[in-house]
Amino acid sequence: MATVSELLWPRRRSVINRFQKASRAEQATAVLFLLFGLLFWAGISGMFGYFIFQFYSIEIVGPIVLRKLLELLMVSLFALNNRPNS
Repeated sequence: MATVSELLWPRRRSVINRFQKASRAEQATAVLFLLFGLLFWAGISGMFGYFIFQFYSIEIVGPIVLRKLLELLMVSLFALNNRPNS
C-alpha cells in the first residue's frame, strides 16, 4: 500500500520543477508570499494562544468560557464546511 509521501511525490516534484524553471523575479515573489503566509499563520497561532491563556487564567469561569468559545468555533467551522453544493 502506498504511503502519503509516495502519493504526494508527483505534486511535490512538479512544484519543485516549476520553482526551478521560474525567473528570479517569480522565485522571489514565491518566496515572499511563502514568508508572508508563514508569518500570518504564526501570528494567528500566537494570538489564539494568548487569548486562550488569558481566558483560562480567569479563576472561576475561565475554563467554562473557554470551552464554550472553542465549541462555538468548532460548530461554526463545521457549518462552513457542510454547505450544500449549488
